[in-house]
Amino acid sequence: MMSRVRKLIAAGLTAGILASMALPVLAEESYPSGMGTDEFRYRLEDTVDDLQDDGKMAAMGMAVFTADEVLYSNVFGYTDIENKIEADEQTVFDWGPTAQMLVWTSAMQLKEQGLLDLNEDIRTYLPDDFPSFQTYETPVTMLDLMNHTGGFEELFVDTHEKSIGKALPLDQALKRHLPDQVYEPGTVTAQSDWGAALAGYIVECISGQSYAEYIRANILEPLDMDQTAVKPDLSDVEGLGMRRVRLRCYNTELAELENDYYLNVLYPSGSAVGTAADYLKFTQALIPGSQGSRKLFQKQETAEEMLSASDYYENSGLPKNSHGLWHLLQKVPVIGIKGITTGCTSLFMYEPESGIGLCVMTSVQGDTEFIGGIPDMIFGKTEDAEVRLGEYPSGRYMSANTIYTGPLKLFSYRAARISDDEILDGYWEMTEDQRKLEQPYSDYLKVEASTWLPRDMLIGWFTAAFIMGFLCLMIWIWPLPAEMKQVADELKLYDACTKAGHMLVLILTAVMMMTLQLAAQYYDSRYYSFVFPLLGVIAGLLAVLLVCNIILNFKTRNVPQSVFKKACGYVRPVLWLGVIVNVVYWQLYAGSLL
Repeated sequence: MMSRVRKLIAAGLTAGILASMALPVLAEESYPSGMGTDEFRYRLEDTVDDLQDDGKMAAMGMAVFTADEVLYSNVFGYTDIENKIEADEQTVFDWGPTAQMLVWTSAMQLKEQGLLDLNEDIRTYLPDDFPSFQTYETPVTMLDLMNHTGGFEELFVDTHEKSIGKALPLDQALKRHLPDQVYEPGTVTAQSDWGAALAGYIVECISGQSYAEYIRANILEPLDMDQTAVKPDLSDVEGLGMRRVRLRCYNTELAELENDYYLNVLYPSGSAVGTAADYLKFTQALIPGSQGSRKLFQKQETAEEMLSASDYYENSGLPKNSHGLWHLLQKVPVIGIKGITTGCTSLFMYEPESGIGLCVMTSVQGDTEFIGGIPDMIFGKTEDAEVRLGEYPSGRYMSANTIYTGPLKLFSYRAARISDDEILDGYWEMTEDQRKLEQPYSDYLKVEASTWLPRDMLIGWFTAAFIMGFLCLMIWIWPLPAEMKQVADELKLYDACTKAGHMLVLILTAVMMMTLQLAAQYYDSRYYSFVFPLLGVIAGLLAVLLVCNIILNFKTRNVPQSVFKKACGYVRPVLWLGVIVNVVYWQLYAGSLL
């Protein structure tokens, strides 16, 4: 189904380009991709109709617009595919990280009023008792938060709750989830939900209102967005929470997701739910000169400043970020942002030269077909851009948006060769020293052999211990003829110690793998606060057995044994030591993920 969508979109894009070449009189009615407006409508609706007839179309709302006109808008698909419940104007979607646009708009409003200096140390606006979050002397500014260059590590667990309920006050949530600052401010791009939430808290501190109250009074109400909730429990719009619960969400294979709505504890960073029509009102209001823009800002210079560049690529000086919105590359350069939640995907793009904007919302988690295909139809494909990106860099690179401390730092091991990994989606640049690959959302930092080689050796060390333990387990279950002999009395304690140690290695591996797998799904950290110390206890017991094994191996050195068993007696403690070293190095014993 997905390849079918791609083929239809590609066919539409080709037809649109050919039509624009054959009929230049229609150029003003074409999108930047070259596709005519009528051709776009026909191709999109034809594709959607086929999918909907086949029962393979989740809910989607989208619009194409300029500052003063909506060129096209529609709502498609099913909110419940199985029961054929069609989406309509009352269908609500998650904004996800695109809700950060509300934070950045608020910051620009406060700047316009002279209440906020984007280049001032943000500690100026925070209470004196707010905990320190700085490792470096360089102060963090609001502009750093907007550009996602505050230097904060990723937060991965316990930032989302599995049900719609009451959230902590924003200041308490920020204090509870305080990240380490791992980069000097202004030097590395690493998208930070905590940084965006901190910016929302600064809005609270300056305005004297709660974040949700400020957004409703200064953005939602002026734009008549009465079908959008920004409180994490969705209580600010009556009945909207139940509408969100009724929305069935799907993965990219259209398998229904369970528990697809998670309450975002750091709610300014991604907690907004509303209709596609409201999303259109807001995104259109970001365009300078629009009627909505005049409601958001007292002066249009502020709207223009918001879309002006605020961060740049080191080498070329090309714009990278515009006060929270990313500079992205289609066939033409665009400004925008994409957001993914546990159930939905959302997108906003704007092309300044043509003045055309696009917003899309779907009930597919991580949707790529429409979220990726429709921008190609409107703005053209990245591969057709005049900009040439050059050859892929060699070596291993790690996303700057990762975890450096605590038991989940193991995720930072995922350093990949760029050519083998699909991380270069759009425009990117390599710095002159080849140590940093710059792109929107997150830079990639080169991992030197002096770092990745010891880590590879550590993982290999652990893997060898697991393999040995697994093979020993198989031999115990299905013993070889040579192993079926009675164990000598002198070796019984040694044998029991050996079996116990191997079992601990297998148990530790199983618990660790299961826990790390669950950690990617935003579950309650109270579980991990129990499990990771348990891993520490298991590693401690293994250390005791390691010492006992060495002592017993020495005491039984003269007892007749096969050469193989004697060799295992020397190799085994070394491999067990590798397990213990891994637990210590990756901090798998730590009781807190925060």
